[in-house]
Amino acid sequence: MMRQLRFVLAGTLISLGAVLSLLCLVAAIAPGQTEDQRTSAVGVMLIVGAPPLVIGGALWMTGRQRDQARAEDRLQSTFFQVLQQGQGRMSILDFAMASKLDGDAAKAYLDDRAREFNADFDVNDDGAVLYCFNTALPAVAALQPDEVVYDVVLQDYPARQRQAIAAAITQLSDLSDFQVKESMRQAKKRPTAIANGVSQTVAESLRERLEGLGATVLVILR
Repeated sequence: MMRQLRFVLAGTLISLGAVLSLLCLVAAIAPGQTEDQRTSAVGVMLIVGAPPLVIGGALWMTGRQRDQARAEDRLQSTFFQVLQQGQGRMSILDFAMASKLDGDAAKAYLDDRAREFNADFDVNDDGAVLYCFNTALPAVAALQPDEVVYDVVLQDYPARQRQAIAAAITQLSDLSDFQVKESMRQAKKRPTAIANGVSQTVAESLRERLEGLGATVLVILR
């Protein structure tokens, strides 16, 4: 909800700034205008038209950056889940189905991870290429489902939602009220862990709750 409101507000401000700037520009170049009138029109454009454009553009960029960070975070979580389920081996189709990416995007992501972790390749009986991370990530591949744990990191949050976010963290984590307040204070300076070694269910519940309040949250596989 907050995400949608942010983009609606950004679009409204950009549209308003564009219209006001266009009107001022038309007035400035209209025939018969004196130099003072042209100068005044340009000044009004800078004072009235530019701020909504700048603020709207900043809101839009911030929203896009948060969306990108969340998407990358979810892809990372999905990658490690599929990796664990396949005992260190996965095909492009496996990852595409789990991540809901198209084939080309899934392949590009796996290629990047293969280079990062120095993975090997194999071909199954159906002729599909398998990405083999067995030697690169032996600890992850050997984990049982109930052994996979995550850390939840609070990266940023809107000040107006401070109390609601603090209440959510207190409810869904093991932190005391003092620890929650201290973690939120630190999160304004640097990313701060608010839950360590929790299950995927707890990590996702915490992330969804906080992101619904406008916070930026990262879930990291241990």
